[in-house]
Amino acid sequence: MSVYNNIRTLTSEVNIQMTGRRILAGMSIASLCWLSGCGMPAAPEDLINPPSGNVIFPHASFRELLPEGSKVVNSAHGTGSSGISYGDVDGDGVDEAVVVYEESTRNEKLIKAALFKQHGNKWRIIWDTAGSGYGLDYAAIRDADQDGTSDIMLGWSLGREEKGLDIYVWRDNDIKLWKQKGYRGPSDLDQGE
Repeated sequence: MSVYNNIRTLTSEVNIQMTGRRILAGMSIASLCWLSGCGMPAAPEDLINPPSGNVIFPHASFRELLPEGSKVVNSAHGTGSSGISYGDVDGDGVDEAVVVYEESTRNEKLIKAALFKQHGNKWRIIWDTAGSGYGLDYAAIRDADQDGTSDIMLGWSLGREEKGLDIYVWRDNDIKLWKQKGYRGPSDLDQGE
C-alpha cells in the first residue's frame, strides 16, 4: 500500500511540475509575442487591396514632401484610383492634389492623406490626416455638400465588407471634417451625400 501511495504521490508531483512548465512556456511565448509586436492577424478580406504598382508622380516635389519610405496607396474606386486626386478644394480657381500614402514606422504602417497646394512653381503640404481604416477604398475630390466648391472624399475599408466615408470641406481657410457615413460600395456614394 505504501509503495502504491508513493508512486501516486510521485506521479501527482510530476503532473504538477509538467503543468507548471506548460504554463511557464505558454506565458513565455505570449510575452515574446507581446514584446515583439505580434498581434492578431487581419482577416483575409481586410488584406485584399488593388495592385499598388508604381505611381508616377506628375510633380517630383510630391515624393520629396512625403516622409521617407512612403508609398502612394491606390484606391479601388474613385477619381484617385492612382492614389492622387485633383480638384479645386479652396475655391481659388487652382487645383490642389490629395495624395493618400502609407507611412511605415518601426512598429506599424499608417495610412494617411495629404493635401498639396501649389505656390508658384512649388508644391507644399497644407493639411494631412490619418486614415480611418485598414486600407483605401475610395478617393475623390468633388462637391459633396453641393456648395459649388470641391470637397475631399476618402473611403476606408473597415473590415469585412464595411466601409466608412470621411468628407472634408474647406471652411474658414482650413480643412474640416464635415461628415462621416458608412457605405457598401461605389453606387452608395453616387446616391447623394
